[in-house]
Amino acid sequence: MEQSQSNVTSFCNVTAYTEWYSSQLVENDAHLSLEKLRNALLGMTRSDVDGWRIMDFESGTRRDDFLELYSGRRPETLAISKGQVMELATVWCGEELNSLWIEIAGGHGPPSNVSIHDAMCNENCLASDALRIQSMEISQCDCKELSTNNSDFCSTNSAALLCYKNSIEICSGVIEDCEVKDFQFGCPREKYNIIEVPSRGLGSECASLGCNLVLSPVLYTGCAALALYVLIIF
Repeated sequence: MEQSQSNVTSFCNVTAYTEWYSSQLVENDAHLSLEKLRNALLGMTRSDVDGWRIMDFESGTRRDDFLELYSGRRPETLAISKGQVMELATVWCGEELNSLWIEIAGGHGPPSNVSIHDAMCNENCLASDALRIQSMEISQCDCKELSTNNSDFCSTNSAALLCYKNSIEICSGVIEDCEVKDFQFGCPREKYNIIEVPSRGLGSECASLGCNLVLSPVLYTGCAALALYVLIIF
């Protein structure tokens, strides 16, 4: 992995991260999420530039092989790595958050805090955070140490995706109060999680969307659908 100019500490095990990233999903790792991932990937086109790149569908016959293997039947395994799931979840989370601004195009003011809360409870945003935290825990690297010249790992936390480019009231303090080392424990999402949204509750409370799964003290209460993803890492 091509490292950025940041100094990698002696505690950062890039090899452990690479091995985790490349480790394959196996039977029962994600249960129904395999079906959801399969459907999303079968419907992917070249216009989905990031997803196409992550799946390396441009190389050889990978796309044709994927279609042949998974069209028309539910898989017990899926030819996708944990790292690919993590990256796809981040892309789809970003698209979910970006859609908030597309939906209000021509309107007045930013998206409502309720709309933001619901988007932040999207299973892709929760899965992306959980997988990235797991990769940092396994490698003992911080987000700067896992950043490359082409990818800023620190900007992929769901609250960072929400707040880095958008100056909105709910983001006040979410980014500024986080040090690099804190990203390993879910910051800035943890900062967002303690913000209370009327009619929804705290940012960590996704029960208003019909589910209430407690993952761990350092993560957050998230949608039960996330369990289908998080089984990948536990």
